[in-house]
Amino acid sequence: MSCSDPLHCHNPLKELFDSTAQTVYIHIARETIADPTEKNVELRYLPPYSIKAIVTDLTTTQAMWKLQGIHVRRAKEMLIQAKDFSLITKSHKIVIEGNTYYGWKDNAGTNIQYRKEGEYYKVLVYSK
Repeated sequence: MSCSDPLHCHNPLKELFDSTAQTVYIHIARETIADPTEKNVELRYLPPYSIKAIVTDLTTTQAMWKLQGIHVRRAKEMLIQAKDFSLITKSHKIVIEGNTYYGWKDNAGTNIQYRKEGEYYKVLVYSK
């Protein structure tokens, strides 16, 4: 059943997001080639961007199932708004509650897993 007035529609996921989302910091860095022969890259981190996300811990078993072939120390699942997904694809590191997780760029082959769910993305992040 559709709602005729989108501003007054009941959206339980939006209400859950608004009430339980926490701040996550996305760190983006500028890459400068330090030595073209050796292909060394220096990173200069920009001030972090903050986004809102519903964050849940993944157990070891869940991490093994969802991140197959990757041995992780910590893993989290984030539900973020679609408008913030472009920051994830530019990230070098992601900080949640003071713990650092691999970003998209530092993830050797961009192994961050994600799935689009309507107006949101589910993103799996981890640290080794």
